[in-house]
Amino acid sequence: MSTFKLTDKEMKVIQKEIGRRVKQHRIAHFITQGQLAERAGISMSTVSSMETGYYAGSIDKLYRIAKALKLNATELFPPIN
Repeated sequence: MSTFKLTDKEMKVIQKEIGRRVKQHRIAHFITQGQLAERAGISMSTVSSMETGYYAGSIDKLYRIAKALKLNATELFPPIN
């Protein structure tokens, strides 16, 4: 049985894409990072770190953000090629 593992480079690309999608949806909802953070119950620095691709976020935080933006959580993830 083989194990699938992401390289550091692949993970960084995914992190950046998740952040891009968070920012895109936040802007589409006309809310600030602070407003999103408050609605999601997370810190504004976490939102900022995610949007810049520095931090991908835990499943819990991604779910909270999706809920705050009225999205399905899968909308924050890039498609699998």
